[in-house]
Amino acid sequence: MKRLAIFLLLLAGCTTSRRPDLAASVDRILAAHPNQTIAVAYYDSRDGTTLLRSEHVVFHAASTMKVPVMLGIFEAVTRGELHLDQPVRVRNDFVSILDGSHYALDAGEDSDPDLYKSIGQDVPLRELVRRMIVRSSNLATNLVIELIGAPRVMALMKQIGAERIQVLRGVEDDKAYHAGMNNTTTAYDLMLILRTLDESRAVSAEASKQMIDILLAQELNDGIPAGLPKDVRVAHKTGSITAIAHDAGLVIAPDGSHYVLVVLTRGFAKTANGEKVIAQISRAAWNARGQCNWSVPKDSLQRKIEDLDAEWKTLIASMNLEGLPPEAKAGAEKYFEPDFAKLRQAKARGAEIWFFRYEKCPGCAWYRDGYVAVHDCRVVHEVTTSDDM
Repeated sequence: MKRLAIFLLLLAGCTTSRRPDLAASVDRILAAHPNQTIAVAYYDSRDGTTLLRSEHVVFHAASTMKVPVMLGIFEAVTRGELHLDQPVRVRNDFVSILDGSHYALDAGEDSDPDLYKSIGQDVPLRELVRRMIVRSSNLATNLVIELIGAPRVMALMKQIGAERIQVLRGVEDDKAYHAGMNNTTTAYDLMLILRTLDESRAVSAEASKQMIDILLAQELNDGIPAGLPKDVRVAHKTGSITAIAHDAGLVIAPDGSHYVLVVLTRGFAKTANGEKVIAQISRAAWNARGQCNWSVPKDSLQRKIEDLDAEWKTLIASMNLEGLPPEAKAGAEKYFEPDFAKLRQAKARGAEIWFFRYEKCPGCAWYRDGYVAVHDCRVVHEVTTSDDM
């Protein structure tokens, strides 16, 4: 029995094999925020595709500096100077790099307040490194960086080519902060670090694997992962302070391919607004690789429609309305006209219009067909013209 139906669907799916242009998509996002500074560094290990925007602009690193610190720890472990299972006494007493005065961290300002319950106890170094990354623990960071020292972290960054990243101290050293003695980074440097991990060149192949596994366990996922399908894994580190929101990650697609994406932002009054832009850029990068979600099977796209007026006539003719009373014929045409008008509007705005047809179960006589309007890897309108069984 044939049923004629129209469905307007606003879906986050891609139904055409043509990839959106990454540069154009990212530039549109950046242009929408002229009062903020946004840096982007993208590298696709699959084919070497690279996109750089403000990649050498220097930002406060916020918690992204914890990735270089992790590399420094694994280098010391590889050299046999430290052991991941060695105990580290948890304390909340640190020395400012400005004048040697002592300061303590505020558990209420730390994204991992539970670690403060362990003050006075020993915790394995492995656990502190994990908390430093996965929960962005400030207390763990300060304890860990004391074991190797910031200069050693800096020396390692120079070795891998991250020339402009600067790790001077732990976190919440307010005196140093106000004196301008801050940890800083660029999108380009963070991209190099993540590429080094992805290519198994960060300290050693085994160390690189272990560090990626830690980054994959990240619990703060409102940036890059928020713009991706749920089955995509992201080994990443976020960072945020007042007017700063960053995310730097290695994205691992279900097909096993990898790409690095770093987005640094400055000037958003609310962290959530910066994270939203990061997610938008993340989605644009994913879509540009031709890996969008689909609302209809990819192989169901049978032809691209260039002339919607001619297609309208073909559709009406296929309905076998000849011989019906004029009012019945007019009613059927009126039923379809609003949705075809939407297809025309979408096409005028740059969308592609495709006719699709597919079997709803293998080998059965139950099929569905219709039209989809696709713009920038997003279905903006879908018309189901028949659903046969």
